[in-house]
Amino acid sequence: DSINWPYVIYDEKAGVYHMWYCVGNWAAFHAMSGRWSGRSKEWAEKQTEIALQKHWYAYFIGYATSEDGIHWVKPKLDQYPYLNFSKTNIAWIGYGDASEIHVWLNDDQSDSTRRFLMVYSDNMVEKGERKRVLMLAFSPDGTHWKIDEKASPLLPPTQDIPDGSWDVLYDKKTARWLMFRRPEYKSAAIVEKGPQAVWRPNGRFGVSMNDRLGPGWSYPRLLFVPDEEVERRDIDTMHVIREGTDYVAFLGEADDRQEGVEDVHLAVSPDGLHWTRFPYLPPLIPQGEKGSWDAGQTQPCTAVTRGEWTYLYYAGANEPQQVQAGYSSGIGMARIPRGRWIGLKSNVEGGYALTRELVVSGDHLEANFQGILVPNVKAIENRPLGFIRVELLRRSDVTGTLKPIPGFTLEESDPLAGDGQETVVTWKGNADLSSLKGTPIYIRFHIVNSELWEIRFASNDQGE
Repeated sequence: DSINWPYVIYDEKAGVYHMWYCVGNWAAFHAMSGRWSGRSKEWAEKQTEIALQKHWYAYFIGYATSEDGIHWVKPKLDQYPYLNFSKTNIAWIGYGDASEIHVWLNDDQSDSTRRFLMVYSDNMVEKGERKRVLMLAFSPDGTHWKIDEKASPLLPPTQDIPDGSWDVLYDKKTARWLMFRRPEYKSAAIVEKGPQAVWRPNGRFGVSMNDRLGPGWSYPRLLFVPDEEVERRDIDTMHVIREGTDYVAFLGEADDRQEGVEDVHLAVSPDGLHWTRFPYLPPLIPQGEKGSWDAGQTQPCTAVTRGEWTYLYYAGANEPQQVQAGYSSGIGMARIPRGRWIGLKSNVEGGYALTRELVVSGDHLEANFQGILVPNVKAIENRPLGFIRVELLRRSDVTGTLKPIPGFTLEESDPLAGDGQETVVTWKGNADLSSLKGTPIYIRFHIVNSELWEIRFASNDQGE
Protein backbone atom coordinates (compact mmCIF):
# COMPACT_ATOMS: atom_id res chain seq x y z
CA ASP A 1 0.00 0.00 0.00
CA SER A 2 2.92 2.39 0.53
CA ILE A 3 6.67 2.69 0.15
CA ASN A 4 8.81 5.35 1.82
CA TRP A 5 11.92 6.02 3.93
CA PRO A 6 14.52 5.32 1.20
CA TYR A 7 18.11 5.02 2.42
CA VAL A 8 20.76 4.86 -0.29
CA ILE A 9 24.47 4.15 0.12
CA TYR A 10 27.08 4.02 -2.60
CA ASP A 11 29.34 1.07 -1.83
CA GLU A 12 32.85 1.94 -3.03
CA LYS A 13 34.05 -1.59 -2.30
CA ALA A 14 31.36 -3.30 -4.38
CA GLY A 15 30.86 -0.47 -6.87
CA VAL A 16 27.06 -0.51 -6.48
CA TYR A 17 24.28 1.55 -4.92
CA HIS A 18 22.27 -0.09 -2.13
CA MET A 19 18.72 1.03 -1.32
CA TRP A 20 16.62 0.02 1.66
CA TYR A 21 13.06 1.27 1.92
CA CYS A 22 9.99 0.69 4.07
CA VAL A 23 6.90 -1.04 2.72
CA GLY A 24 3.50 -0.89 4.36
CA ASN A 25 0.47 -3.18 4.22
CA TRP A 26 -2.26 -1.22 5.96
CA ALA A 27 -4.69 -4.12 6.32
CA ALA A 28 -2.04 -6.19 8.06
CA PHE A 29 -1.10 -3.18 10.18
CA HIS A 30 -4.66 -2.78 11.41
CA ALA A 31 -4.94 -6.49 12.16
CA MET A 32 -1.60 -6.71 13.97
CA SER A 33 -1.95 -3.56 16.03
CA GLY A 34 -5.66 -3.61 16.72
CA ARG A 35 -5.38 0.14 17.26
CA TRP A 36 -8.28 1.12 15.04
CA SER A 37 -10.37 -2.02 15.38
CA GLY A 38 -11.77 -1.49 18.87
CA ARG A 39 -11.05 -5.17 19.57
CA SER A 40 -9.34 -6.72 22.58
CA LYS A 41 -5.64 -7.32 23.09
CA GLU A 42 -6.23 -11.08 22.72
CA TRP A 43 -7.88 -10.49 19.35
CA ALA A 44 -4.95 -8.36 18.18
CA GLU A 45 -2.42 -11.00 19.27
CA LYS A 46 -4.37 -13.71 17.46
CA GLN A 47 -4.49 -11.63 14.29
CA THR A 48 -0.76 -11.06 14.56
CA GLU A 49 -0.14 -14.80 14.72
CA ILE A 50 -2.40 -15.39 11.70
CA ALA A 51 -0.79 -12.58 9.72
CA LEU A 52 2.72 -13.91 10.26
CA GLN A 53 1.68 -17.46 9.38
CA LYS A 54 0.26 -16.15 6.11
CA HIS A 55 3.44 -14.11 5.43
CA TRP A 56 1.37 -11.00 5.80
CA TYR A 57 3.60 -8.38 7.41
CA ALA A 58 2.41 -4.92 8.44
CA TYR A 59 5.69 -3.14 7.69
CA PHE A 60 8.91 -4.55 6.28
CA ILE A 61 12.15 -3.50 4.58
CA GLY A 62 12.60 -3.86 0.82
CA TYR A 63 16.01 -3.92 -0.85
CA ALA A 64 17.26 -2.95 -4.32
CA THR A 65 20.58 -2.33 -6.05
CA SER A 66 21.74 -0.12 -8.90
CA GLU A 67 24.87 0.46 -10.95
CA ASP A 68 24.11 4.11 -11.71
CA GLY A 69 21.77 5.20 -8.90
CA ILE A 70 18.85 5.60 -11.33
CA HIS A 71 17.94 2.16 -12.69
CA TRP A 72 17.18 -0.26 -9.86
CA VAL A 73 16.97 -4.05 -9.61
CA LYS A 74 14.99 -5.92 -6.96
CA PRO A 75 16.81 -9.19 -6.20
CA LYS A 76 14.85 -12.36 -5.54
CA LEU A 77 15.94 -13.28 -2.03
CA ASP A 78 15.10 -16.63 -0.49
CA GLN A 79 14.36 -15.21 2.98
CA TYR A 80 10.87 -13.84 3.57
CA PRO A 81 7.92 -15.16 1.52
CA TYR A 82 5.05 -12.75 0.99
CA LEU A 83 1.54 -14.02 0.31
CA ASN A 84 2.04 -16.52 -2.57
CA PHE A 85 5.55 -15.38 -3.49
CA SER A 86 8.27 -17.70 -2.19
CA LYS A 87 11.11 -15.35 -3.21
CA THR A 88 10.97 -11.61 -2.65
CA ASN A 89 13.24 -8.60 -2.25
CA ILE A 90 12.29 -8.35 1.43
CA ALA A 91 15.50 -7.98 3.42
CA TRP A 92 14.09 -7.68 6.96
CA ILE A 93 10.79 -7.94 8.82
CA GLY A 94 11.94 -7.82 12.45
CA TYR A 95 8.96 -8.89 14.55
CA GLY A 96 6.72 -8.34 11.53
CA ASP A 97 6.44 -4.55 11.85
CA ALA A 98 9.90 -3.16 11.00
CA SER A 99 9.73 0.47 9.87
CA GLU A 100 11.19 3.99 10.22
CA ILE A 101 14.69 2.87 9.31
CA HIS A 102 18.09 4.54 9.32
CA VAL A 103 20.79 2.51 7.54
CA TRP A 104 24.47 3.39 7.31
CA LEU A 105 27.87 1.93 6.47
CA ASN A 106 29.68 1.16 9.71
CA ASP A 107 32.79 3.30 10.22
CA ASP A 108 34.37 0.38 12.05
CA GLN A 109 34.97 -2.30 9.42
CA SER A 110 36.98 -4.61 11.67
CA ASP A 111 34.02 -7.02 11.98
CA SER A 112 32.82 -8.11 8.54
CA THR A 113 29.46 -9.25 9.94
CA ARG A 114 28.69 -5.66 11.03
CA ARG A 115 29.49 -3.91 7.75
CA PHE A 116 26.02 -2.30 7.65
CA LEU A 117 24.02 -1.06 10.64
CA MET A 118 20.32 -0.26 10.89
CA VAL A 119 18.19 1.45 13.51
CA TYR A 120 14.48 0.76 13.10
CA SER A 121 11.23 0.76 15.04
CA ASP A 122 9.24 -2.42 15.57
CA ASN A 123 6.56 -4.03 17.72
CA MET A 124 7.73 -6.58 20.26
CA VAL A 125 5.82 -8.51 22.90
CA GLU A 126 7.08 -8.10 26.48
CA LYS A 127 5.25 -9.57 29.46
CA GLY A 128 2.19 -10.16 27.32
CA GLU A 129 2.03 -6.60 26.00
CA ARG A 130 2.94 -5.38 22.54
CA LYS A 131 5.24 -2.35 22.67
CA ARG A 132 6.72 -0.11 20.00
CA VAL A 133 10.50 -0.30 20.44
CA LEU A 134 13.66 0.96 18.78
CA MET A 135 16.07 -1.75 17.64
CA LEU A 136 19.60 -2.06 16.24
CA ALA A 137 20.46 -4.67 13.59
CA PHE A 138 23.63 -5.47 11.66
CA SER A 139 24.42 -7.13 8.34
CA PRO A 140 27.47 -8.24 6.34
CA ASP A 141 25.87 -7.58 2.93
CA GLY A 142 22.75 -5.47 3.42
CA THR A 143 20.35 -8.36 2.91
CA HIS A 144 20.95 -10.72 5.83
CA TRP A 145 20.21 -8.92 9.10
CA LYS A 146 20.45 -9.91 12.77
CA ILE A 147 19.27 -8.07 15.86
CA ASP A 148 22.05 -6.75 18.09
CA GLU A 149 20.81 -8.37 21.29
CA LYS A 150 23.24 -6.45 23.51
CA ALA A 151 22.22 -3.03 22.19
CA SER A 152 18.48 -3.61 21.63
CA PRO A 153 16.12 -2.10 22.49
CA LEU A 154 17.99 1.19 22.27
CA LEU A 155 15.33 2.90 24.41
CA PRO A 156 13.62 1.32 27.45
CA PRO A 157 10.48 -0.56 26.38
CA THR A 158 8.50 0.84 29.32
CA GLN A 159 6.10 2.55 26.94
CA ASP A 160 5.54 2.81 23.22
CA ILE A 161 8.05 5.07 21.52
CA PRO A 162 6.49 7.81 19.39
CA ASP A 163 6.46 7.42 15.64
CA GLY A 164 8.75 9.43 13.41
CA SER A 165 12.33 9.21 12.21
CA TRP A 166 15.27 7.93 14.27
CA ASP A 167 18.51 9.06 12.66
CA VAL A 168 21.64 8.08 14.57
CA LEU A 169 25.04 9.65 13.79
CA TYR A 170 28.43 9.51 15.47
CA ASP A 171 30.08 12.87 16.22
CA LYS A 172 33.86 12.41 16.09
CA LYS A 173 34.59 15.78 17.70
CA THR A 174 32.73 14.94 20.91
CA ALA A 175 33.11 11.13 20.67
CA ARG A 176 29.39 10.59 21.25
CA TRP A 177 26.34 9.41 19.36
CA LEU A 178 23.47 11.74 18.47
CA MET A 179 19.93 10.46 17.97
CA PHE A 180 17.56 12.85 16.20
CA ARG A 181 14.04 11.97 17.29
CA ARG A 182 10.64 13.09 18.43
CA PRO A 183 10.37 13.69 22.17
CA GLU A 184 7.94 11.61 24.22
CA TYR A 185 4.72 13.54 24.15
CA LYS A 186 1.89 11.45 25.55
CA SER A 187 1.69 13.40 28.81
CA ALA A 188 1.57 16.80 27.08
CA ALA A 189 -1.64 18.80 26.91
CA ILE A 190 -3.20 18.79 23.45
CA VAL A 191 -5.35 21.62 22.19
CA GLU A 192 -7.53 20.37 19.36
CA LYS A 193 -7.98 23.67 17.55
CA GLY A 194 -6.45 27.11 17.55
CA PRO A 195 -3.13 28.76 16.76
CA GLN A 196 -1.28 27.50 19.85
CA ALA A 197 2.09 25.98 19.03
CA VAL A 198 1.58 23.29 21.70
CA TRP A 199 -1.51 21.89 20.07
CA ARG A 200 0.49 19.04 18.56
CA PRO A 201 3.58 18.31 20.67
CA ASN A 202 4.58 15.40 18.43
CA GLY A 203 5.24 17.96 15.69
CA ARG A 204 8.56 18.77 17.39
CA PHE A 205 12.02 17.24 17.15
CA GLY A 206 14.86 16.82 19.60
CA VAL A 207 18.19 15.08 20.03
CA SER A 208 19.39 12.49 22.56
CA MET A 209 23.06 11.75 23.26
CA ASN A 210 24.97 8.65 24.25
CA ASP A 211 28.63 7.63 24.50
CA ARG A 212 27.84 4.26 22.92
CA LEU A 213 25.48 2.73 20.40
CA GLY A 214 23.24 1.04 22.94
CA PRO A 215 20.94 1.80 25.89
CA GLY A 216 21.58 4.88 27.99
CA TRP A 217 20.36 7.77 25.82
CA SER A 218 19.79 11.15 27.42
CA TYR A 219 16.36 12.74 27.62
CA PRO A 220 15.78 14.47 24.27
CA ARG A 221 16.91 18.06 24.03
CA LEU A 222 14.38 20.11 22.06
CA LEU A 223 15.66 21.35 18.68
CA PHE A 224 12.66 22.36 16.56
CA VAL A 225 9.20 23.74 17.29
CA PRO A 226 7.02 24.70 14.30
CA ASP A 227 6.38 28.39 13.73
CA GLU A 228 2.74 28.19 12.75
CA GLU A 229 2.33 31.58 11.13
CA VAL A 230 5.35 31.18 8.87
CA GLU A 231 5.57 27.53 7.90
CA ARG A 232 4.03 24.09 8.26
CA ARG A 233 2.55 23.29 11.66
CA ASP A 234 4.08 19.84 12.04
CA ILE A 235 7.69 18.72 11.69
CA ASP A 236 6.81 15.18 10.73
CA THR A 237 10.24 13.66 10.07
CA MET A 238 13.91 14.61 10.10
CA HIS A 239 16.88 13.07 8.28
CA VAL A 240 20.40 14.30 9.02
CA ILE A 241 23.72 14.01 7.16
CA ARG A 242 27.24 15.29 7.75
CA GLU A 243 28.51 17.82 5.20
CA GLY A 244 32.12 18.80 5.81
CA THR A 245 32.34 20.15 9.35
CA ASP A 246 28.60 20.75 9.68
CA TYR A 247 25.28 18.91 9.83
CA VAL A 248 22.52 19.28 7.25
CA ALA A 249 18.94 18.30 8.14
CA PHE A 250 16.05 17.56 5.81
CA LEU A 251 12.80 18.38 7.60
CA GLY A 252 9.49 16.96 6.44
CA GLU A 253 7.08 19.75 7.34
CA ALA A 254 3.34 19.06 7.10
CA ASP A 255 0.26 21.22 7.60
CA ASP A 256 -3.01 19.92 9.04
CA ARG A 257 -4.80 22.97 7.66
CA GLN A 258 -4.23 21.59 4.17
CA GLU A 259 -5.01 17.91 4.89
CA GLY A 260 -1.39 17.19 5.80
CA VAL A 261 0.44 18.38 2.68
CA GLU A 262 4.17 17.94 3.21
CA ASP A 263 7.42 19.06 1.64
CA VAL A 264 11.11 19.06 2.49
CA HIS A 265 12.85 22.03 4.12
CA LEU A 266 16.46 22.63 5.10
CA ALA A 267 18.28 23.31 8.36
CA VAL A 268 22.01 23.45 9.14
CA SER A 269 24.08 23.11 12.32
CA PRO A 270 27.77 23.25 13.31
CA ASP A 271 27.38 20.65 16.08
CA GLY A 272 24.00 18.90 15.79
CA LEU A 273 22.66 20.84 18.79
CA HIS A 274 22.31 24.43 17.57
CA TRP A 275 20.35 24.72 14.34
CA THR A 276 19.52 27.44 11.84
CA ARG A 277 16.32 27.15 9.85
CA PHE A 278 15.19 29.09 6.80
CA PRO A 279 11.38 29.33 7.02
CA TYR A 280 11.15 32.13 4.43
CA LEU A 281 13.03 30.21 1.76
CA PRO A 282 11.14 27.93 -0.65
CA PRO A 283 11.23 24.17 0.08
CA LEU A 284 14.35 22.22 -0.83
CA ILE A 285 12.09 19.61 -2.49
CA PRO A 286 8.65 21.10 -3.18
CA GLN A 287 5.49 19.17 -3.90
CA GLY A 288 4.97 18.16 -7.50
CA GLU A 289 2.46 19.72 -9.82
CA LYS A 290 -1.21 18.85 -9.44
CA GLY A 291 -1.87 15.32 -10.64
CA SER A 292 1.74 14.20 -10.33
CA TRP A 293 2.96 11.28 -8.21
CA ASP A 294 4.35 13.60 -5.50
CA ALA A 295 1.68 16.33 -5.61
CA GLY A 296 0.57 15.72 -2.01
CA GLN A 297 3.81 14.97 -0.19
CA THR A 298 7.55 15.01 -0.51
CA GLN A 299 9.23 13.41 2.47
CA PRO A 300 12.81 13.81 3.77
CA CYS A 301 15.55 12.42 1.64
CA THR A 302 18.91 10.73 1.93
CA ALA A 303 21.86 12.20 0.06
CA VAL A 304 24.56 10.50 -1.99
CA THR A 305 27.37 12.58 -3.48
CA ARG A 306 29.02 11.30 -6.63
CA GLY A 307 31.24 13.56 -8.71
CA GLU A 308 29.83 17.07 -9.15
CA TRP A 309 26.29 16.15 -8.03
CA THR A 310 24.52 15.26 -4.80
CA TYR A 311 21.56 12.95 -5.43
CA LEU A 312 18.57 13.25 -3.09
CA TYR A 313 16.39 10.14 -2.78
CA TYR A 314 13.00 10.98 -1.31
CA ALA A 315 9.54 9.50 -0.90
CA GLY A 316 6.46 11.15 -2.37
CA ALA A 317 2.72 10.65 -2.47
CA ASN A 318 -0.04 11.89 -4.72
CA GLU A 319 -2.24 12.97 -1.79
CA PRO A 320 -1.64 14.66 1.59
CA GLN A 321 -1.20 12.52 4.72
CA GLN A 322 -4.77 12.88 5.94
CA VAL A 323 -6.28 11.70 2.65
CA GLN A 324 -6.69 7.92 2.75
CA ALA A 325 -8.69 7.18 -0.43
CA GLY A 326 -6.67 6.99 -3.62
CA TYR A 327 -3.38 7.32 -1.77
CA SER A 328 -0.33 6.10 -3.69
CA SER A 329 3.36 6.63 -3.01
CA GLY A 330 6.73 6.19 -4.63
CA ILE A 331 10.44 6.95 -4.42
CA GLY A 332 12.00 9.67 -6.54
CA MET A 333 15.30 11.43 -7.01
CA ALA A 334 16.31 15.08 -7.20
CA ARG A 335 19.81 16.47 -7.52
CA ILE A 336 21.78 19.60 -6.73
CA PRO A 337 25.38 20.58 -7.49
CA ARG A 338 27.62 19.18 -4.77
CA GLY A 339 27.78 21.24 -1.58
CA ARG A 340 25.32 23.93 -2.66
CA TRP A 341 22.89 23.85 0.24
CA ILE A 342 22.86 27.40 1.59
CA GLY A 343 24.71 30.26 -0.09
CA LEU A 344 25.63 33.90 0.44
CA LYS A 345 24.43 35.88 -2.56
CA SER A 346 24.87 39.50 -3.55
CA ASN A 347 23.56 41.57 -6.44
CA VAL A 348 25.55 43.84 -8.77
CA GLU A 349 26.00 46.40 -5.97
CA GLY A 350 28.03 43.86 -3.99
CA GLY A 351 28.34 43.07 -0.30
CA TYR A 352 30.77 41.78 2.31
CA ALA A 353 30.81 38.74 4.60
CA LEU A 354 33.16 37.98 7.49
CA THR A 355 33.69 34.49 8.95
CA ARG A 356 34.14 33.58 12.57
CA GLU A 357 37.68 32.88 13.71
CA LEU A 358 39.15 29.86 11.91
CA VAL A 359 42.38 27.92 12.28
CA VAL A 360 44.24 27.36 9.02
CA SER A 361 44.35 23.57 8.64
CA GLY A 362 45.56 23.15 5.06
CA ASP A 363 48.02 24.36 2.47
CA HIS A 364 45.45 26.30 0.44
CA LEU A 365 41.84 27.53 0.47
CA GLU A 366 39.15 26.23 -1.88
CA ALA A 367 35.79 27.81 -2.71
CA ASN A 368 32.47 26.53 -4.07
CA PHE A 369 30.84 29.46 -5.87
CA GLN A 370 29.00 30.65 -8.96
CA GLY A 371 28.70 33.96 -10.76
CA ILE A 372 25.20 35.14 -11.61
CA LEU A 373 24.23 36.21 -15.10
CA VAL A 374 22.72 39.67 -15.38
CA PRO A 375 19.53 39.80 -17.53
CA ASN A 376 19.99 41.36 -20.95
CA VAL A 377 23.74 41.70 -20.48
CA LYS A 378 26.14 39.42 -22.30
CA ALA A 379 28.81 37.57 -20.36
CA ILE A 380 32.39 38.75 -20.82
CA GLU A 381 34.71 36.05 -22.16
CA ASN A 382 31.89 33.52 -21.56
CA ARG A 383 31.97 34.21 -17.81
CA PRO A 384 29.11 35.65 -15.76
CA LEU A 385 29.36 39.30 -14.78
CA GLY A 386 30.33 38.82 -11.16
CA PHE A 387 33.28 38.05 -8.93
CA ILE A 388 34.35 37.21 -5.39
CA ARG A 389 37.50 38.56 -3.78
CA VAL A 390 38.97 37.04 -0.63
CA GLU A 391 40.97 38.60 2.20
CA LEU A 392 42.66 36.99 5.20
CA LEU A 393 42.81 38.93 8.47
CA ARG A 394 44.43 38.52 11.88
CA ARG A 395 43.40 40.12 15.16
CA SER A 396 45.97 42.52 16.56
CA ASP A 397 47.36 41.58 19.98
CA VAL A 398 47.76 45.29 20.75
CA THR A 399 44.53 46.93 19.60
CA GLY A 400 42.27 43.88 19.23
CA THR A 401 41.18 45.04 15.78
CA LEU A 402 41.25 42.95 12.63
CA LYS A 403 44.03 43.73 10.18
CA PRO A 404 44.60 42.29 6.69
CA ILE A 405 47.57 39.93 6.42
CA PRO A 406 50.11 41.27 3.92
CA GLY A 407 50.06 39.21 0.74
CA PHE A 408 46.45 38.13 1.31
CA THR A 409 44.49 41.40 1.01
CA LEU A 410 41.43 42.20 -1.11
CA GLU A 411 43.58 44.30 -3.41
CA GLU A 412 45.90 41.35 -4.02
CA SER A 413 43.09 38.80 -4.38
CA ASP A 414 42.60 37.23 -7.79
CA PRO A 415 38.83 37.47 -8.44
CA LEU A 416 36.83 34.26 -8.50
CA ALA A 417 34.56 34.32 -11.55
CA GLY A 418 32.45 31.79 -13.40
CA ASP A 419 31.45 28.53 -11.75
CA GLY A 420 33.67 26.38 -9.53
CA GLN A 421 33.24 23.72 -6.87
CA GLU A 422 36.85 23.25 -5.75
CA THR A 423 38.46 26.44 -7.08
CA VAL A 424 41.73 27.31 -5.36
CA VAL A 425 41.83 30.88 -4.03
CA THR A 426 44.95 32.85 -5.03
CA TRP A 427 46.51 36.23 -4.33
CA LYS A 428 48.55 37.48 -7.29
CA GLY A 429 48.82 33.87 -8.38
CA ASN A 430 49.92 32.62 -4.93
CA ALA A 431 47.79 29.99 -3.18
CA ASP A 432 50.29 28.79 -0.57
CA LEU A 433 49.00 29.11 3.02
CA SER A 434 51.62 26.84 4.60
CA SER A 435 53.18 29.80 6.45
CA LEU A 436 49.82 30.39 8.20
CA LYS A 437 49.04 26.74 8.98
CA GLY A 438 47.93 26.25 12.57
CA THR A 439 47.24 29.96 13.20
CA PRO A 440 43.84 31.62 13.81
CA ILE A 441 42.54 33.94 11.10
CA TYR A 442 39.34 35.51 9.80
CA ILE A 443 38.24 35.51 6.17
CA ARG A 444 36.44 38.44 4.51
CA PHE A 445 34.64 38.06 1.19
CA HIS A 446 33.66 40.78 -1.23
CA ILE A 447 30.80 39.23 -3.21
CA VAL A 448 29.53 40.97 -6.34
CA ASN A 449 26.73 39.43 -8.41
CA SER A 450 27.79 35.96 -7.24
CA GLU A 451 26.89 33.28 -4.72
CA LEU A 452 29.28 31.58 -2.29
CA TRP A 453 28.34 28.19 -0.82
CA GLU A 454 31.37 26.51 0.71
CA ILE A 455 34.96 27.12 1.69
CA ARG A 456 37.48 24.65 3.01
CA PHE A 457 41.14 24.43 3.81
CA ALA A 458 42.73 21.63 1.82
CA SER A 459 46.08 20.03 1.30
CA ASN A 460 47.51 18.69 -1.92
CA ASP A 461 46.93 15.11 -0.80
CA GLN A 462 43.68 15.39 1.18
CA GLY A 463 40.87 17.91 1.71
CA GLU A 464 39.82 18.97 5.19
